[in-house]
Amino acid sequence: MCIWFGFRIPFDFIEEGRRSGELSKEAPDLFLCLMKSSGKGLMEIEIDLKGRGGIYEIRHIATNMAYCGRTANLGLRRDHHFGRLSRGKHTNHKLQTDYDKSNVGNSAFEFRVLEYCDDPEQRVEKEQRLLDSGNFSYNIRHQASGGTGRTSGNRHVVTTYKTPWGVFSTVYEASLAGFMSGTTIGKCCQYADERITLSSYKHGRYLRENYDETVIGKKWSDIGFGYDRQHILI
Repeated sequence: MCIWFGFRIPFDFIEEGRRSGELSKEAPDLFLCLMKSSGKGLMEIEIDLKGRGGIYEIRHIATNMAYCGRTANLGLRRDHHFGRLSRGKHTNHKLQTDYDKSNVGNSAFEFRVLEYCDDPEQRVEKEQRLLDSGNFSYNIRHQASGGTGRTSGNRHVVTTYKTPWGVFSTVYEASLAGFMSGTTIGKCCQYADERITLSSYKHGRYLRENYDETVIGKKWSDIGFGYDRQHILI
């Protein structure tokens, strides 16, 4: 069974993206196979993704909940997910539960390619950033290393988020303390060399409750935030 990846995008978006340089001039090669005019200035595009590596998400249309993942073969991974869901055998019980509740089958979900990437280590890093955002509630694991914990070259990826209240392996764990959201923690840690602005102070409950205005202008690292990522040979 081959499940095509279908989505709709404005035609002028493609043209504008090519002019601005945000979309590669080779992008039309990605949009091969079938292009249909919708009559409303949109193009419906179906793409065969087999053999292409990258980062993807599966989004539940009704609730907007999503799952993210990485793969060396987007087409096969897509078929694997939807095939197991349709047979009631998906290992992610959250996805399977919402699939079973729907009466429209695979149409209840959208498979979207977030980024094409052929480098295995870059895929791990890109997936981890998405997991750290806290926006993918279907994911059971919060470490991109997955079940084996290995990347290309038998290396284990170790991520550390340093906060004033402790050191954690994921922003999800750091957010359980209730001081900041996972998204905010990720930004403060990964951009620890940036300075705290007046806006950050006014809108940041943690800053207002624990510091006076003299903290404005200091770096996030000055008050204990930091980020470290290491590839350890195993």
